[in-house]
Amino acid sequence: MPITTLPRTGGSGVTTDLTGQLIADGRYEVRRRLGAGSMGHVFQAWDQRLQTEVVLKVPTLARLEQVEFRERFLRESRFLVRLTHPRIITILDVGEHEGVPYFVMQYVGGGSLESRIHPPGKPSAPLPLSSLKDWLPGVAEALDFMHRQGYVHRDVKPANILYDQHGHAYLSDFGLSKLVGSAEEESSSMTAVGFVVGTPNYVAPEVVLGQSYDGRADQYSLAMTLYEALTGRCPLEGPTATATMVNQTATVPPPPSRFNPRVPSALARVVLRGLAKTPDKRYADCTTFSAAALEAAGLAGSSSDRPRPSASRSSARYSGVTAVLPPPQYAVLRRVKVRNLRAPCPQCRAVLKLQGNYAGRKGRCKKCRAALLISRDLKEVLHLKAVRRAGVPDDFDLEIATEVFGFRLNQRQALALISLLLGAVVVSGIVIGVRALTYQDEREHVLPMKMNER
Repeated sequence: MPITTLPRTGGSGVTTDLTGQLIADGRYEVRRRLGAGSMGHVFQAWDQRLQTEVVLKVPTLARLEQVEFRERFLRESRFLVRLTHPRIITILDVGEHEGVPYFVMQYVGGGSLESRIHPPGKPSAPLPLSSLKDWLPGVAEALDFMHRQGYVHRDVKPANILYDQHGHAYLSDFGLSKLVGSAEEESSSMTAVGFVVGTPNYVAPEVVLGQSYDGRADQYSLAMTLYEALTGRCPLEGPTATATMVNQTATVPPPPSRFNPRVPSALARVVLRGLAKTPDKRYADCTTFSAAALEAAGLAGSSSDRPRPSASRSSARYSGVTAVLPPPQYAVLRRVKVRNLRAPCPQCRAVLKLQGNYAGRKGRCKKCRAALLISRDLKEVLHLKAVRRAGVPDDFDLEIATEVFGFRLNQRQALALISLLLGAVVVSGIVIGVRALTYQDEREHVLPMKMNER
């Protein structure tokens, strides 16, 4: 992603350059700027609570000058937090810092589809047909999932299709997403020049014309993305953004096979149908479009973007199909301080016995089984609650011992001690009972003798 000049402050003194700052009460340490997206500026940050890299996004100063933008941004971002899908970049948090709204997303470091089509410092080139199976089906399924939740992405493009280190593709950048059927539309000021709803090279004609639209607008953008992946070029790009948008509404792109003879004619027809100017002439949904494209490319049934197990993802098997679930995310319920490698369990208050190699690891209290995270500096213990979908296997690899009666005992030792004490109580009871019976017998024997003596 190219690095561009970042305006630091606007007329009100608000800054969107958060580099080096701690926000959200110190939770996020903003380390460096990654670049600029359609919505605003993108930063890499460190989540102090969950001890992981995250991506933080803030709007541009120009967008912040729109009176209605901040509240709409926060409201829609909170809704997007609920979009949980294996092929959607997860939005983890939403907030506001010194007048600047932001949201925090899952970080993946494998680059984008754009960087594969247009490698930095190298000429653009079509991708191999076989690469379609690595990203197209998963992104199509993610878009249809969004549409079923009532949202349209509105900014599908190669730069917003990201890869992790294992080559899995994800749909990203929801800054322009819109709730379908929402009574609140963009004001004229937000759709004026400089505030294009979508990216001109990929935006659907009905969006440009201000007509009603649905998930088929995303299918158009996905088809344009596929066209670029097959040819290395955007077919309707004009000399200006306005000219490009006019081309989207009036110009039919040439078949991709004109620029890349290796594209089968059947696949070219599928792409052009996805780029139909009228939504009714496109496919019913993105998944149907993807399936038709793979079949035309001779890749039907060979999709490698189907979830597969990896070191950082967990698998669960249903009806013979392996589905990969995303690694769990957690909310922090409470936190406690650590002193001399001792801390009270945040849930049951039992004293936890820590060790130096516990730093940054997750575990469970042996007494109450609470899910815990030990901070990297060994200064805090955090009580966690999973907030991702059910079925994700437990990844807490420690059982944190507790202290009993002031002694440093693990659970097995504590149970042994309790058993020993209970045994001692039982034996003591038996001894006392025997002594009592013996005493009673002696008394019954001695008493008649004393009476006879009298």
